[in-house]
Amino acid sequence: SLERRGEALDGMQRMNAVFRSASSTRPLGTAACTGFCVMAVGDAVAQRSAGEKQFDPQRNFVSAAYNGLASPAFYRWYQLMDRLAPGVAIRTLVPKVLASQLVTTGLNNPCYLLWCNVAEAACGTADWAAVRSRTTGQLRRELPNLYGSSMLFWLPV
Repeated sequence: SLERRGEALDGMQRMNAVFRSASSTRPLGTAACTGFCVMAVGDAVAQRSAGEKQFDPQRNFVSAAYNGLASPAFYRWYQLMDRLAPGVAIRTLVPKVLASQLVTTGLNNPCYLLWCNVAEAACGTADWAAVRSRTTGQLRRELPNLYGSSMLFWLPV
């Protein structure tokens, strides 16, 4: 009904107002919470889409925790980029996007792989020696392709 749509719209507008207020008063905390929630939902959808038989809550929490911790750093990075190259004109935006991709992709991908493997050992599902060996192998084997895939995906986004 039209009345229900109006109520839903009012609710979304209130949520947006709360989010904007939190973003201005507590930007790093808001970035962390937003990053955690977005990754938790995204990983749940990815697990479901990949046809996983059962939801893996440990994988979901580890991924979401990493994103929650990394999001404030990204927030500060993008603030720095906006200070160094203010504006959204194409001649300003393209170098800013390229620099961000080179720096954030280069740092984020190995940190994420390392985080996931260390968290697995910390949770007791793998021993430290196995994690070290697997992490080293993963970084050598997967990082170049992961870096390239990230660049191809995120640059157009």
